[in-house]
Amino acid sequence: MKLRGAMTILKKDMEFLGLTFEELCVFIERNPYAQKNSTIDAYTIYKQTVDNNNFDPVERIEILKRDYLT
Repeated sequence: MKLRGAMTILKKDMEFLGLTFEELCVFIERNPYAQKNSTIDAYTIYKQTVDNNNFDPVERIEILKRDYLT
């Protein structure tokens, strides 16, 4: 799975649960067993992408939200 597919899965879960992206990230980190395996895999890919780039984390999150969640 690549970043685009991961963001699609996270977007669908975000809409289904009625959460913002930030709330979804907190929910996944606090309750990983309440998520589907595909959601955990997608979140792992998202976190690896954010952590591997040399951008400011807040800036990178805003870029990802703009590119993939709109």
